[in-house]
Amino acid sequence: MNPVERRILELASFQLGQKKKVIREVRRKVIIPNRRYSWRMFEQLGDTETVDTIVMDVDLDQAIEIDRRIAEMLRNTLLRVMPDKFVRAA
Repeated sequence: MNPVERRILELASFQLGQKKKVIREVRRKVIIPNRRYSWRMFEQLGDTETVDTIVMDVDLDQAIEIDRRIAEMLRNTLLRVMPDKFVRAA
């Protein structure tokens, strides 16, 4: 299980009691093409405030595989890939 899946399951866990969050939208964003991606999790569709963000150093194939696994695991969650907005490494 990758860190994105793990965090989504943690946030949706009943162990959190009253502070339970349900992730309904996940957006992947390219930070550095074919090198670093972020997955931002939102409680409602169209929200602007994230519940959590995970940044991982993976290539495009690995990012697509993570997207596929999230889509299979969370069928009621909208998964969007945001337009490439590149941030240059310092």
